[in-house]
Amino acid sequence: MKKDDSIIKGTIVGRRSMGRKCAFADVSTSGDDNEAEPIKLIFRHQSFLLSNNSITIDDDGISLDEPFPNKDASLPYGAKVIIQLGVCQKVASKTEDGRIDDVYEVLQWKVIEHPRELAEQLASLHITEESKTVGQGAMSCSTYFKARGEAFDSVKQHRMHTIDKKKNRSSSIDDQTSEIPNNNTTDIDYSDIHHGGKQAKAKRAKVFASWVLDTFFDIPMGYTDPPLLTDSDDTNKKMICQPCSIESTNDNKKSCLLHNANVYDIAGGKGQLSVELLVQQMYHLGLNSNNEKKEDNDGKDTSLIRECTIIDPLVRRGDTKHRQSKLKKAQSHVNWLQQNRQRKSSHHDSSLGGSSNSTSDANTKSQDIKHLAMEFNATSFEQYIQPTSSPKLLLGLHPDQCTEDILDVALEHNISVAIVPCCGKF
Repeated sequence: MKKDDSIIKGTIVGRRSMGRKCAFADVSTSGDDNEAEPIKLIFRHQSFLLSNNSITIDDDGISLDEPFPNKDASLPYGAKVIIQLGVCQKVASKTEDGRIDDVYEVLQWKVIEHPRELAEQLASLHITEESKTVGQGAMSCSTYFKARGEAFDSVKQHRMHTIDKKKNRSSSIDDQTSEIPNNNTTDIDYSDIHHGGKQAKAKRAKVFASWVLDTFFDIPMGYTDPPLLTDSDDTNKKMICQPCSIESTNDNKKSCLLHNANVYDIAGGKGQLSVELLVQQMYHLGLNSNNEKKEDNDGKDTSLIRECTIIDPLVRRGDTKHRQSKLKKAQSHVNWLQQNRQRKSSHHDSSLGGSSNSTSDANTKSQDIKHLAMEFNATSFEQYIQPTSSPKLLLGLHPDQCTEDILDVALEHNISVAIVPCCGKF
């Protein structure tokens, strides 16, 4: 292959990362023409180590200095790329009988148009609403996903066309072997391999919130309506890891408890975790007669959660009203339970000839949840979060890309943290 032909431009329509050593990609150089076969590429980490100097394209002034793609996110679907090709290898396909593919080794490459970055630019917000603080990186959720969907349309067409070609090529083979039982293939119901629907997500948020309140605020697990756990249920013991269970058996746990804390729900999305934290706290404070609120000199509550804040760059229309509606409904139910308990207590005391001196905040106002529309990293933490003097708790329920940022910030500033990582991250 000539040197001029070794540089190609195209769109990533297929990818597969094998970790630190190897990765694969399919790049279409035909534009809107779906008939042309995409070029099959292989990335070897050793080739990137041997390459000392990056090539600069004179016409565009672009330097091919992209690092080795050690994960799928480094090979985004629909990304425009420039690639320097190396040796071409003849590889027999494992899925199609007798088919030989040309696989080119990638020496150097560069992403010149990233679909995620393009969508972020189109969806960026520069306004401040009363219900949320819009920081750097804030985006409109609907505009962002619409832009990402448009970027994937061409990729989907290429992939569907490739699948149709494979089916046509293998149709004759399938006809010949239709009578032979094939024990190597099984039908997989991919609907069972996912994170679940709305009910499963709500259940995870409820369980995680209950564990957080028990671990950091000494609120027993199960303060939900209906109760998440019963007295005879051992689920709470199984959910706590060994170090936490050992720590909970001695007095050292008291030193880890937080009071009047600001809780930050990072990558919180619609705020299910924040809502569950405040709702379960409402039921604990409202229904536990043995609980005594701690107050400072000004009469303000200095125990448990002071404020919940969602940190997520995506701004969804209607989420604020939905959260407020859930909190008001829960607070109204707690107030009704308090009033019902007061009536029963008064009736019992009057039957005994005594008087009731119990008081209750029957009209307690529910807490609100703030939203910081920005990306979470060390810079945004120091600018928006660190100045607050109250104790801080960083939470992440499947935070995806910012998982490492949460841990880095928590370790650097000695902040309490709890994360449920996504299965695709670790």
